[in-house]
Amino acid sequence: MMYENAKVIELKGPLAAILVDATTTCEGCTSHSCTSRASRCDKTFLVVNTIKAKPGDKVEVAMSSFSFLASAFLVYLVPVVALIIGFAAGEKLAPLFTDHITAFAALCGFGLMALTFAIIYGFNRWCKERTLFLPRTTRVLSS
Repeated sequence: MMYENAKVIELKGPLAAILVDATTTCEGCTSHSCTSRASRCDKTFLVVNTIKAKPGDKVEVAMSSFSFLASAFLVYLVPVVALIIGFAAGEKLAPLFTDHITAFAALCGFGLMALTFAIIYGFNRWCKERTLFLPRTTRVLSS
């Protein structure tokens, strides 16, 4: 499980919109995507409000390792595998359609990767309607 501290800013039915504070890990971040001191890399997320926290409460939020790893696998590894499979299939099928084997194989690879991204996008929209991969509030730290 991965834990973070956050502040509940709004309730949306069974979900809570939380503001996750920038942690000490942000100080050593090499990304430098948060250069503004005003934002301090604070991020807003929706979580399942299992403890019925109210706006203004400081809460602990947990995300299962499975959800984190499954999401990373789906977003990063699956499209690359689709690219490789599409390229290999395109290389085998190219002689049936054209003399430009490499171009056809690349087109098939990128086409299958684009299709994979579209499927992942649809799966993401489906998951937003459910709470399967969402982090959960675990306890109130302070009101």
